Parts: sequence; C-alpha cells; structure tokens
Amino acid sequence: MGTDTLILKNIEWGSNDRVGDSRFFAEFDDHTLIEYIPKGLMYDEKKRTLWIGVNPNEVNIAFFHEDFEEGFNSDNETGVWMSLTKGHLNYNTEVVSKLSILNKEEV
Repeated sequence: MGTDTLILKNIEWGSNDRVGDSRFFAEFDDHTLIEYIPKGLMYDEKKRTLWIGVNPNEVNIAFFHEDFEEGFNSDNETGVWMSLTKGHLNYNTEVVSKLSILNKEEV
C-alpha cells in the first residue's frame, strides 16, 4: 500500500455582505478544489452547496451519511449514498431521484 503527500496550496475563508454567509475554499497542489457555499447562495434556499473539483481519472469520490449505513460487514457499512469509482456511478434512489447525463458539449 502506498501513501500520498498532498500539499494544501491555498485556503480562503470569506464572507458575503450577509451575516453567516461565510464561504470556504481550499486548493491542493494536485489541482483538487473544494468549496463550501452556505444555504441560499446557490441552487437552493434550504441546502448548502459543496463543489469538489477533481480529475475522475485520478480520484475516486464517495459521499456518505450514517443514515445509509447498513451495519458492520454489510454491503454498505460506510453509509455511502453516491460514489464514482472506476468509471461506475452508484447512487441511492432515496437521495437521487433523477439522473441527467451531460455530454461534453453541454458542460
């Protein structure tokens, strides 16, 4: 098993004019980006937004929450509700109700 050294290149914590609208942005030396946007600033008044910028050929992604954990030694003991690994997208239909396929031209 190998290990990686990942260097945090830049980190910013800013806020909008409204109190409590703080944003968080982090950039790593491998071009991985993570941005947290509070409720109401994008898409949905009731949900926060999390942007993750990674190369899918270099990074597997998994989102998890304890509500979806099926127990120790089960198929989903981690509570993953959506993941992208080896080019396969897996998702829990309790969370994802519609899947849209984006072509390169649409992005």
